[in-house]
Amino acid sequence: MSISMGRATFGRSAGKLWIYQEQPSLALASPTNLFYTAMSRTDVEVIQVNGLLRQIKALQALADIVIINNYKYDIRFYLLSQVGSKVGGVYQLTGSPYVTWTIENPDASPTVFNRLRVTETRGGDVKVYDYVYTDATKTWVLTTPGSIREDDIVWATSGGSQNRTYTGTVKTPGGPSARPDHDPQLLHDSKLHGERIPRSLAAERLSEWLLGEIRV
Repeated sequence: MSISMGRATFGRSAGKLWIYQEQPSLALASPTNLFYTAMSRTDVEVIQVNGLLRQIKALQALADIVIINNYKYDIRFYLLSQVGSKVGGVYQLTGSPYVTWTIENPDASPTVFNRLRVTETRGGDVKVYDYVYTDATKTWVLTTPGSIREDDIVWATSGGSQNRTYTGTVKTPGGPSARPDHDPQLLHDSKLHGERIPRSLAAERLSEWLLGEIRV
């Protein structure tokens, strides 16, 4: 999944926060697996603490990354009018975030981590996205809010594991395909749509297909 940081100077994108992992691990529901796509720019301020993303301040909003426990963290978005001065290198905030994304392992277990839950909270509106990974089939299944849609992603490797391919299917939960599979696309340090791109960018494009680019 990816979350847009809105617009920067001259209407350009301020970059995105995104979560990506081919296979589950204990770190999946941790900020260690949270990335930002535009680390080096003058119009967005990135604050890290102990090597992890802590705050990102763009022209339209500030993202505050708060660890809840070993299995859950929040990405809380505030308007710039809610951002005060820094204390200890971190911006102080007032009021409530206008949207919070909660990333968690719903099993809260150090040995069971094949599920990821993403919850969007905007006031009283709460939406839950559930991901489940099945190792036997190398498949991620995403069930969207209201269980009205299911996205299946099947991974495969080739070329001595140097390439990753995936096939995506959209359907009603547990039912037949609602649309044809996506064309296989190569990931890793290879090609996507015939273009040689770094693995990180390929991963970002895949994450956007899974949950879409979320705009704050």
